[in-house]
Amino acid sequence: MSAQLIALDWGTTNLRAYLLANSAEIMDRLHSGDGIAQLIRADFPKVFSRLLDPWLQKYPKIPVLMSGMVGSVNGWHEVNYLSCPTTFTELAKHLFALSRQIYIVPGLSLNYGDGWCDVMRGEETEIYGAYEENKTLFCVPGTHSKWVEIKNNSITHFTTYMTGEMYHLLKNHSILSKQIQTTARSDEAFIAGLQHVNNHAGFLANFFNIRAQVLHQRLKETDIADYLSGMIIGYELKAARFYWEQIETVTLIADSHLAQCYQLAMQQNQLHIQVISSEDAVTKGLWKIAQQAGLVK
Repeated sequence: MSAQLIALDWGTTNLRAYLLANSAEIMDRLHSGDGIAQLIRADFPKVFSRLLDPWLQKYPKIPVLMSGMVGSVNGWHEVNYLSCPTTFTELAKHLFALSRQIYIVPGLSLNYGDGWCDVMRGEETEIYGAYEENKTLFCVPGTHSKWVEIKNNSITHFTTYMTGEMYHLLKNHSILSKQIQTTARSDEAFIAGLQHVNNHAGFLANFFNIRAQVLHQRLKETDIADYLSGMIIGYELKAARFYWEQIETVTLIADSHLAQCYQLAMQQNQLHIQVISSEDAVTKGLWKIAQQAGLVK
């Protein structure tokens, strides 16, 4: 078995690299905390060489395909967004050649005349990896969760929710942080937080209500983190209802803990879920793009 592609998912906080053989079979992998948030532009070639030289020395002519925030204004080189709606095949047609060997996948943008706009980098590649013709709605949870609609093999619409970032901020930098005690995960607390969003108080009042519930001994300090997680994901699902209320199945691209949380939340809303891991999605997506661009056979 011979390697044919080095595939990189280079995001804000982490870098994931894969050495791929035919049909996106993973020969080797590495994960690093060298996300773009920790780097300045001059750092990117150094980090790239430090991490990938062992593979490049063994396979000196192998193509390298990268997706994610590496192509952002704060990345290695800014790559223009493609405007939605756009087909997946357009991603391969608009690769940015950083060199004769290294390429970056463009991100996607949405810009409506009513002033609404949105952007993504990296999720489009994962969605392409998970995409099949019968799948029309994708959820990619994370720091900035994405809900993405597919019609006629095109990404037609998407919305970004600051779910993971809001959870991190409230858990670590709000008045709630002094009360939180970490313990084993509680699905019961998570579901209670999820259901709490159905009142009419609004999210600003409900976030403070967590503190009040603890002070009134209606919520344990050990349950705050899961209750907060359920509440924030609940608000995301509530806001994204226009995507899923008439859809039979949502394809969820996520790993481990996040996948479990979103599955539990979606099941409470009677949604059917298909789950694909982020690793499978990104490696298959980068492989498909590389094939269409003629980088691999």
